[in-house]
Amino acid sequence: MKNKNKSTVQPAAPRLETMRPADADALRQQADDWTDRSMERGLIGPLAPSRAVWHNCLFRGVVFAGCRLHGAQLSDIRFEGCDLSNLALDGAALNRVEFVGCKLLGAALPDATLNHVRLERCSGRYLNLSGSRLRQVQFEECDLTEAAFNDCSFDGVAFGGSTLRSTEFSHTSLRGVDLRQSQLSDLRLNIDDLRGAVVAPMQALDLLPLLGVVVRTPTAEESQ
Repeated sequence: MKNKNKSTVQPAAPRLETMRPADADALRQQADDWTDRSMERGLIGPLAPSRAVWHNCLFRGVVFAGCRLHGAQLSDIRFEGCDLSNLALDGAALNRVEFVGCKLLGAALPDATLNHVRLERCSGRYLNLSGSRLRQVQFEECDLTEAAFNDCSFDGVAFGGSTLRSTEFSHTSLRGVDLRQSQLSDLRLNIDDLRGAVVAPMQALDLLPLLGVVVRTPTAEESQ
């Protein structure tokens, strides 16, 4: 599938003037439809609403524990310094959502749709986005060690300054994706997946084993 190189993410645009402060108890009671609310600190969960709709919200320093938001629709939402580890967002739709300084360890978003989503300085180890569609999505200075992007569709995806260590991209085309500012190590993908990606010269050397090429310096005896 065609992958466009340019990433022009529209930032989340929560309207603070329309928001009402809320607490975890209120969210538990109204998790199906959560609009124009702001929360600071506190513990949320467990939650398991069916196809929840959250719009124009701000979360700061909130811990989400045991939360399953399958099929949820999230729009114009900003998460700051939140812990969303192991959050389940299977089949969810995220539109203009920002995660800044958040923990997303083991968060699961398989078969999700991400449109104009930005993650900055997030810990996304073991993040699972397999089978998802990502359009205009930026990962800025994120740790994506052992994250899974298998069978994804990319359009305007960027990994600026992010760590991609043992990250999985099987059956996901990286054509046009600029990886030069990322830290690459032991990527899990096929040669066809990597075709057309933009990498730095030193990164190209690290990727040679994918071609079956063995890189080694001559021994002293061979040099004579």
